[in-house]
Amino acid sequence: MKLSEHAKSKLEIYNVPGYEIIEACDKPIYELYDENEEARIKIIKIEEVIFAVVFNKKTQTIITVYRTDIKTINNRLKNKRWI
Repeated sequence: MKLSEHAKSKLEIYNVPGYEIIEACDKPIYELYDENEEARIKIIKIEEVIFAVVFNKKTQTIITVYRTDIKTINNRLKNKRWI
């Protein structure tokens, strides 16, 4: 996987090296699909912080990364936004 420029800038904000995100994507907590955005998402954990990694499966590019939590994940699964 490679990182988009947007993903790189988000990782600078979170102070997380790109290689940690890429490695964690090999063993995600969840692999999901966002119906609203038509995007693939991997939920990963790094040092007890949960991240949603939005990626393009075809190009194997990480589009963006953002922090999330169990409550948000459960709500999106319950509301069938993420499947």
